[in-house]
Amino acid sequence: NVFEFDEANLFDEQINKNKEGPLTKSIRLTAALILRNIARHSSIGKQNLRQYEQIIANLALESTEASQILSSCLFELCN
Repeated sequence: NVFEFDEANLFDEQINKNKEGPLTKSIRLTAALILRNIARHSSIGKQNLRQYEQIIANLALESTEASQILSSCLFELCN
């Protein structure tokens, strides 16, 4: 059943997120800050990041510490 398969995948993803340690969270936050600064301060970087806009948007919708910064990165890409 496809529904059961999707439900199992969502459960596995949730377990993996809960296992995320402080180092992984710190790396994720630092990467988001770097992306935002590239979008804010580099026109060439902004052009290159636009091809990943959908991926960044999906990550911004997750409930992580980096979500707000990724949303800010998306704002910079649109301005």
